[in-house]
Amino acid sequence: NVGTNEDDKNHVAWCWKAGAGTTSSNTDGSINSVVSVNQEAGFSIVEYDGNNTDSATVGHGLGKVPDMIIIKNRDAAVAWGVWHSALLSGQILRLNVTTEAQTPTTAYFQDENNTSSVFSLGTNNETNSTDRFIAYCWAEIEGFSKFGSYTGNADADGPFVYCGFKPAWVMIKRTDASNQWQIQDTSLNSTNPTDLALYAEANNPQEFATSTSKDFLSNGFKIRGVDTMVNANNGSYIFMAFAES
Repeated sequence: NVGTNEDDKNHVAWCWKAGAGTTSSNTDGSINSVVSVNQEAGFSIVEYDGNNTDSATVGHGLGKVPDMIIIKNRDAAVAWGVWHSALLSGQILRLNVTTEAQTPTTAYFQDENNTSSVFSLGTNNETNSTDRFIAYCWAEIEGFSKFGSYTGNADADGPFVYCGFKPAWVMIKRTDASNQWQIQDTSLNSTNPTDLALYAEANNPQEFATSTSKDFLSNGFKIRGVDTMVNANNGSYIFMAFAES
């Protein structure tokens, strides 16, 4: 398929190691799940059958409260629901929707009930109908991953975002206005500034854009662009960042 193996074309893949091919049953929540977990890296893959019940809970196996969850209904053509710890409580985003800011609804996630063992859901078809679901869950690990937010200043001397490590991969989404999910990494950008980007919800190829560039530094990243996608004046942004290993 041209999406993964077109002849003589460049491709990029980002891979998180979960349970090294092993899974286990998890009965921590009101919905039983099957999980593949790497607690050291703060990542789990969770399979569950929804029950269309408000305040249902699903075991994630992380041993820590999640910082980001992405869920996909495996049986229906619906969007990817996203929860992030830096969103306002009761707010959600969707990974494949460009023109969307954070949306107030508890029908997707009921994050106030998330714990070190379970995440909590409403009854939206994108996270908890009677269909089958897959969830990707991350918890922050010091020195390896960071999930947070920052406020833009519309200046080429943009905000510095502390991570505690040199990022190898960063994804940013504006939350107070509609904008794309921008991804930049060290495989596309071997030197600063990071001018090449891809977008999670778009099928366009990599783009060169100095207006959204950043510097990947030893302890975080520095916004260098002035595009509203990453640095609107007083704009609100969430991010997820990972070190090389």
